Amino acid sequence: MNISKYSKDFWNTSVIFLPSLFEDQLIEETKSYLNCNETRIISTYRHDSRKLVLDIVNDKEFVKYFELPLSENFPLFGQYISSNVLQIVSAIMKEDIRLVSIEVHSRNPGGSHIPLHQDNAYYGLKKGNACTLFIPLSVSYFGNLKYIPNVPGVMHDHERSNAQAFSLQVSHSKRKSSFSGLKIIQDHTLGGAFLHHSHSLHFATNVPKNAERVWAVRMTFFGSKTDIKEGHLEWYNEVVSKNRDNARL
Repeated sequence: MNISKYSKDFWNTSVIFLPSLFEDQLIEETKSYLNCNETRIISTYRHDSRKLVLDIVNDKEFVKYFELPLSENFPLFGQYISSNVLQIVSAIMKEDIRLVSIEVHSRNPGGSHIPLHQDNAYYGLKKGNACTLFIPLSVSYFGNLKYIPNVPGVMHDHERSNAQAFSLQVSHSKRKSSFSGLKIIQDHTLGGAFLHHSHSLHFATNVPKNAERVWAVRMTFFGSKTDIKEGHLEWYNEVVSKNRDNARL
């Protein structure tokens, strides 16, 4: 893998696709486990709306986000945290990193959209030195994340979002003037992953009712030394307090 080229592209666009990081067998075992155990996971964790977010489609419940896959099945999900992956991400980020979270995401036929946003609007890190490895478990362009190129260091204003489980989105006033005509990045292959910077611009549209069910594993990393902007937590808590029907609490 040409780390130098991937790193250059990452720091020019905030997102790259890294191929062949995970074996097909691991991908298939993960999908099978999630499909077979989804009902039990919902039953076990439904009391915690922060750790488990549901999609309700035609009165049926589906996992949308699940934050405890390591507790659920460490032998399976722990395989995603390999030394090879950590070394690659650290080299591209150009600093030591630490794993902050590993989650399961799902996009369900008929499911809701993900608003255009930047992760650092949530994190509030001074330098934005954080990234996410987003691992699609299916090759599908209906539901998986879509990316708009953006140079790390460039943050856009965010406003309250009414999307399910999202409290923030890029301000509408910025969208047409800033992003029109830019190429959307979404091409991917099975076993690879998108690595996106916390300043990356990404979103997902509503999922068509006839689309394939899509699962993904998400790993979030912070640089070894991260500082939160002064006043960020107070600002974010105020946003959430005004948006409790939609915010992921």
